[in-house]
Amino acid sequence: QNCKYIVYSGIHLTKNATKVAAAMKVAKNNSNESYVTEFMDFSNPDPLMEKNDVAGAVKLWSELTYGQDKNHGWKIWKITECGLLDVAGIEEPNHDYAKVYGAGIQKNEVPELRITGLRWQAAQFDRHDLFAEVYDRMMERADMDRWWDALLLGLATFATTASYAVTRYSVSFNGKYPWSMVPLYIIDKSVAWTGLWMLIISPFAGNLLALQGVMKSCGSMGCIDYLVFLVGTLLMIFPTLEFLIPFFLWFVFRTLFFGWTGGRGINLYEHQQAVVSEGPKRHTFIRSMLIDCLDWSVDAFISPFAGNLLALQGVMKSCGSVGCIDYLVFLVGTLLMIFPTLEFLIPFFLWFVFRTIFFGWTGGRTINLYEHQQAVVSEGPKRHTFIRSMLIDMVSLKGETGCVGMFFAMAHTFMGFICADPAYKTKWFDKETGRLFWNYEVCLAAGCWATAILLGVTLRSLFGKASWICLKPMYAYATPIGMWLATAHVVFFGYGGWYKLFKYKYHNGQPSITFMSSMFPIGVLLVNWLMACFGTKTRLVSGGMYLWKHSVVRIAKEEFVGLKKKYASADTTAFINVAKFAPSFVPEVSAPVKQIRASAQLDVSQLGSVRFNNAAPAASNASYSRVDSDDEMSV
Repeated sequence: QNCKYIVYSGIHLTKNATKVAAAMKVAKNNSNESYVTEFMDFSNPDPLMEKNDVAGAVKLWSELTYGQDKNHGWKIWKITECGLLDVAGIEEPNHDYAKVYGAGIQKNEVPELRITGLRWQAAQFDRHDLFAEVYDRMMERADMDRWWDALLLGLATFATTASYAVTRYSVSFNGKYPWSMVPLYIIDKSVAWTGLWMLIISPFAGNLLALQGVMKSCGSMGCIDYLVFLVGTLLMIFPTLEFLIPFFLWFVFRTLFFGWTGGRGINLYEHQQAVVSEGPKRHTFIRSMLIDCLDWSVDAFISPFAGNLLALQGVMKSCGSVGCIDYLVFLVGTLLMIFPTLEFLIPFFLWFVFRTIFFGWTGGRTINLYEHQQAVVSEGPKRHTFIRSMLIDMVSLKGETGCVGMFFAMAHTFMGFICADPAYKTKWFDKETGRLFWNYEVCLAAGCWATAILLGVTLRSLFGKASWICLKPMYAYATPIGMWLATAHVVFFGYGGWYKLFKYKYHNGQPSITFMSSMFPIGVLLVNWLMACFGTKTRLVSGGMYLWKHSVVRIAKEEFVGLKKKYASADTTAFINVAKFAPSFVPEVSAPVKQIRASAQLDVSQLGSVRFNNAAPAASNASYSRVDSDDEMSV
């Protein structure tokens, strides 16, 4: 009673909001004074591990204001970014500002209560309300999860490369080096390999998605694009096969990690919605040819071969609707079908050429021969397959994977300095002069330049967003140059021994690391260069751009939209008029929770200034703007 300030720094505010609101109403009703009660929430919930607490202040505001007009006499503050003490508990000078969000407040208003060691800093006014704080908190965690995902991808790649390096060079397997050289000399090879691949991983995923886009075009692209598709597919076969094991390990690691941290296991792959094209859905020309193969009863093996590929694609497209045993069958079946598929590539391509020419000559049916296999359109929003979903995530992690790759590259730099000694690298140095041979001079020079250039690109990525004027020179020019120099660094290091590849008397036929590690970036960069020169990617998106976002970002945004719908009655932008306030008792009634349904999504620029459909009309002095009902969500 007669309490003007209430400070909450505990947990489970969402759970206790109804009781707290009821107590505040009773205290307000028993008071004889006219004042505005300020509730300050200092709780700091994790949006994943404590997701139910994220909307605590929003629910409390909903409970307090339900059924009342704007003269209710409440202010709810959410206090964030209290950075006076660092993680070591040491006071940081000039870091005593705390950002405040609120409900029932005026423009640029901050709490009246003064707390020693804290200075209030109002949030941006058009994003000052409690929903804006919830959004910022959820997006901050989603950004952190992107880094975790990139780290897991780097860990999966490192596990693969380290296993390969140990089996090739260790005396216990196919090499001659003792186990005492594993921690530094042998692991340094896998560290360099991992760093190189992580720098190239985003263009690798982009190439596969672009090739799939051309394959799905069904005649809408030009002949030059199909020629690029053919050459690009051949160049991407070996890099794709090389990356199968890291890709599978990444799938396992991220499924376990995100399932453990926030209950997002398999459903992590169910939030990448595909753009639905107008008109009847058509199969790709490759799938159309496989369907044609199913009609062949004269061949005892071709028809089952096509049926197996179509069945494996069906499991891949299921997105969690089939059981674990089916995914196990998919994994084993995919591994068993790799070699038969590679064997049948040339006959398949020749069949494509022969039938296109024949049916074009006999009836004018050339490319349109592949446009008449209509696919069954499933109900509901179309989802990408989990493999395509993972590729989209890899593309959207361009900055994070590049930074992780640079981390491994820097580690290789220091480890390489230690190993650059005749005791380790006898073949590097001329025995007479003691100097490096020319190819190793080029190798080390290319590595130094690549490190310097890519370090600049990494720093630019860590600095954050900037205009295209600043970013284009770094990402359009410096990055490809640095990648090619890094690849040249590896090639010049070991090309002299490539004549021994796949010969059993050398390491039992296990190829060298320089060959295995360099073929991946060479194939990826060549395909990327081909598509850039001939404008294939530009034509793919000419029908309309679609911005890809990482799966964890999409999940966070979907959860935020659902939360706004759940507390749709909580008008957190309402202003109050203290002079007209008169205390009144309102019986405790829980605010209704609306059914969450699909609807228009909100633009981030409108966060904190959007009225809900069931909210009261705005006062004349209320400053807000309404988002169109068909506005696409970018929050």
